[in-house]
Amino acid sequence: WNNLGNTLRALHSGEEGGGDAALLLEARLSFQQAVEVQPRNPTFLLNLASTHAAEGEHIFAARRFREATEMLPAHAQAYRALGSALSHSGEIQEALLAYRRAEEVEPDEGVTRDVISRLEAAIEAGGEVDAGGSGGGNLEVDALVAEAIDLEEAGMLPQAIEKLERGVEIDASDHAVWNRLAILLLRAGRLL
Repeated sequence: WNNLGNTLRALHSGEEGGGDAALLLEARLSFQQAVEVQPRNPTFLLNLASTHAAEGEHIFAARRFREATEMLPAHAQAYRALGSALSHSGEIQEALLAYRRAEEVEPDEGVTRDVISRLEAAIEAGGEVDAGGSGGGNLEVDALVAEAIDLEEAGMLPQAIEKLERGVEIDASDHAVWNRLAILLLRAGRLL
């Protein structure tokens, strides 16, 4: 499953795929299958998280990146990816902690230092850093998405779908919630 996901992601990124969202979706579904087969494989988790991030599903990405950093505590790139996902989700303090951990693991990486400085300045100014979709927008929708993640991971698809449907009713402009809802509806056989 992981190899198939890598191939689909490469096709998505290549000239022939041209950024085709369907290829990225198929890649994510393949990575998801790989994680279901081997849930403690950090490479599979990182691949799944990166496709969530590419689709703008930063809350989902952060959860998977966090799982991977627990298994790979010396993987600076995983911490940077976690920091990015958290920042896009509006969790600036948590993002700062993740980037600081990346800097501890890999102290000579200048980009990480720049991001840390930017986050510290944003926090000091009381402002926010770009919050992206599905996280950082409507707090009620964010809470529903977080509940849906927990329900999905517990195998409770109908309840997860219900939470995401409520999220869409509250904020119909959040494409990441729509995308996640469509995927769960497909998995549940309710969307052809």
